Amino acid sequence: MNILLIDDHKLIVEGLKNSLIGKLSGSTISTITDFQKTDIMNTVKDYDLILLDINLNKIGTIDGLTLGKEILKKYSDKKICFLTGFDLPGYENEARKIGAKGFISKEVGISDLVRKIEAILEGQTVFSKNKVWMEDLTPKEEEILQLYCQGYKRKEIANKLEISIRTLANHLNSIYEKLDVSNYQEMVQKAIRLGYMLPKKD
Repeated sequence: MNILLIDDHKLIVEGLKNSLIGKLSGSTISTITDFQKTDIMNTVKDYDLILLDINLNKIGTIDGLTLGKEILKKYSDKKICFLTGFDLPGYENEARKIGAKGFISKEVGISDLVRKIEAILEGQTVFSKNKVWMEDLTPKEEEILQLYCQGYKRKEIANKLEISIRTLANHLNSIYEKLDVSNYQEMVQKAIRLGYMLPKKD
């Protein structure tokens, strides 16, 4: 099996590569730590499994989730597993949605990591069993949540969505119940903390 590690931390990548070589018999481990010197889309086609970090700020202009989505758009049969320090439900939910085969925290031990990799190579998926509550929200509720996270106020959101303040209030009550929060401040904090939404950029 050919396995490719894509991460922007060279020291971590080399250490992980050396650890996996001795434990994944019959596998070849390669690494990418610099996008500028690599034709990613041409390279990944030769690998059975791609272990991909989410935070790739040091080596590229896009995040790992976006890169994974682009890879799967071109090679729908590729096995992608996110190996990341951003162990948040929102990121894991997005990984599921784009078609990844797994989502593993960098906090796991090497033996556990090897077991999970072997499971993916055998055709299984590896995700946590935590409830992914964003799936409970309607598209309109997700849109409202995103606008609040971006810093818009109630009247602005109502105008933007062309709905009444009363209708917006009804949507908010539904979101509060699903997210188990009491107000919009708690709603925004929870969504950002769990990685479902991004905070407003100044």
